[in-house]
Amino acid sequence: MIEEVVSLIKEWALEFGANNENEFSKSYVYRNNTGSEALKDNGAFFGFLHPDEEERGVFHDFSFTLFPTDQEKPWLLCLGIGSNGFKKDLELANKPGMRRLFSQLIDNEGYYKNDFSDIESGLPKSITSNPNLQHLKKTIKTYTKVLPVCQVIHNPLSESGKSRIKAFLAAYAKVRDWPSNQNHRNAISKALKPFQNEKLEDDRDLIFELLKERRFVILQGPPGTGKTTISKEIATKSSAKSFFTQFHAETTYSDFIYGI
Repeated sequence: MIEEVVSLIKEWALEFGANNENEFSKSYVYRNNTGSEALKDNGAFFGFLHPDEEERGVFHDFSFTLFPTDQEKPWLLCLGIGSNGFKKDLELANKPGMRRLFSQLIDNEGYYKNDFSDIESGLPKSITSNPNLQHLKKTIKTYTKVLPVCQVIHNPLSESGKSRIKAFLAAYAKVRDWPSNQNHRNAISKALKPFQNEKLEDDRDLIFELLKERRFVILQGPPGTGKTTISKEIATKSSAKSFFTQFHAETTYSDFIYGI
């Protein structure tokens, strides 16, 4: 099973624009530590690292990582950080869009840190004491401080398992700027879309309920994150009139709040 998933992620990486043909401008470094001893809950993993990392040894920065097992038991899918911490990705870790992107990809058996630059806090008990992950307990303990996002994958070759792994890789490809043409970008959007739509639905329902108790709810975020779409859908659902006002670019947040 491990070999099959390895083949899939390499195939998807190409689909998303990864290119390792040029030795001096690679998209990633591939690591695979899935020997028989490692698979005895001794830190078995495979995945993609920052392209400037070495082929072996401790590493830095964000990685796309899978913690597998050779048993018929769940795997753990992660956005990881090298045990040496940050070298080039600290600015990326502090971008709000980074957390927003990956938080959309997990369900109730997943977890993400509020601060992706945090390499001091460990994982919550929902992960470390998850009965579905006890066969990976030692491995999870080893890396507990450097896994800002993780998700239980019950069967990596099921349709739902493949879909979520592919979405995680699409998000990683996006932040690593792998795509170089529209086909690559379309492939990434297609892989992410099912989870972003699901999250949008959850956000809309939450906001609708909040408006039953509050005068207003402020949606803050960069362009393209669904603020206008959600606003229009909530207005339609509640049979309310909607209107839009363009603020001057120099309007401060405090002035905006005071005006409300």
